[in-house]
Amino acid sequence: MLPHAAAILSALVLIAVLAFLPNPLILRVAVIGVVLAGAVVSVQDLRRGGMVLGAAFVATFLLWGLLRPSLDRAWDPTQAVLARASVDETGVTFTKVRSLRWRSDGFTEGYTTRRCDFDDLQGMDFIVSKFVGSDAMAHTMVSLNCGGERLIVSPEIRRRDGQTYSIFRGVMRHYELMYVVADERDAIHLRTHVRGEEMFIFPTKTTPEQLKGLLLKFADRVESLATRPRFYNTVLASCATTLAEDVQSVATEDLGLDWRVLIPGFSGEMAHELGLLEGEGLTYEELAHKHLARAGASEDEAGFSDAVRGID
Repeated sequence: MLPHAAAILSALVLIAVLAFLPNPLILRVAVIGVVLAGAVVSVQDLRRGGMVLGAAFVATFLLWGLLRPSLDRAWDPTQAVLARASVDETGVTFTKVRSLRWRSDGFTEGYTTRRCDFDDLQGMDFIVSKFVGSDAMAHTMVSLNCGGERLIVSPEIRRRDGQTYSIFRGVMRHYELMYVVADERDAIHLRTHVRGEEMFIFPTKTTPEQLKGLLLKFADRVESLATRPRFYNTVLASCATTLAEDVQSVATEDLGLDWRVLIPGFSGEMAHELGLLEGEGLTYEELAHKHLARAGASEDEAGFSDAVRGID
């Protein structure tokens, strides 16, 4: 009886996977038909049914493997434009930097060009923005201080028009990965003031050499994804895991593996334990309280970054 139950369970798992794959419906229905046939045959003949289910597994894997990332889709208007980056001897110039101005009923479009010289790098903040109603689910991004002007770098899903985020679809190649480069009045205001997320803005411990290395890494990510698309993956290529790769590339020691990188709501605590955040002598709870973003901060263009940090 146990082998038969395993066959039925395998069939249900395959059907669930096929339901989430973004391949054409007719192909998925065809493979689901094979799965159902295998489950039925397994009741009478476990060996033959197992062979049919094995074929269905191979077909499912091929459907997943045939999916390819693209730069040409009907994108969500807020993510239709990809930033670009050019590097020279003294710094990085980002073009198509997002500068949207969000309202409760939409946004005003805007893009600009920002220059960040290596000698002007003054620090970097690690930002954790928790989804409403969840302590575990969150978005992570960083803010570079370039001569007093702050620049957000944010790995995100690149949604098609009408798409919403789903953890499971993130594994099934529904989204491409993009690195949003934006001003704080766009990227922070969207989450604190419009969506009502709880956000923490943690200053990090970074040397000038590490800041330069990260800036170059971000520029490479931006330019690479603008020319060679890549799928987002909830586990392997999410906001937190890609940022962890970026930080590891300039770290002086191996940061190791930690389950909290897969659950970004706890990534601030992880960074604190690794000694990546400023605030020695403070518990994580004290640090989080100190660096909680002020959601009621002024929405004025001038002084927004200081206001959201509670800096007078």
